[in-house]
Amino acid sequence: MTNHSRPTRSEGVRSVKMPERPREVQIALGLLVASLATGVLRAFSVRAIPAPGLPAWFAPVVLATTFCIIALLILGIAFGRFWVVIIFAVGFALGLPGGLMVLETHGFGSSAFLLFSLQACAQGAALVLLFRPAGRAWFRAVRAARAASELA
Repeated sequence: MTNHSRPTRSEGVRSVKMPERPREVQIALGLLVASLATGVLRAFSVRAIPAPGLPAWFAPVVLATTFCIIALLILGIAFGRFWVVIIFAVGFALGLPGGLMVLETHGFGSSAFLLFSLQACAQGAALVLLFRPAGRAWFRAVRAARAASELA
């Protein structure tokens, strides 16, 4: 005689299959991951000089925190959360002018400007792909699948 306090997965909970990512979303995620990896590599290759009055640990902590937040946003997009795409798009739009001002100190012919440009293009292209009809349809399908699994 077996006594189950909870139903097993096959007995009481129906699992709903999440929709497959369309090619546009896969490409967008690849671009975002490549952009993040480029930023991490660039951060390790450039020696940051701390601003006067700030402790030496400040810049590495800010960079690590920024990279973690971006990685979490990419993960949220990969899991089909459309609100994360909107947050990423707002951050992208707000970050462009600031990034250009920082790069102005390095010069627009430098390798830092080239990497910044490549990252901005990759992120912009990823956002365009995520906002296209196939991407938006996938986010809606994921939301519907989640809702169906919660009702089951």
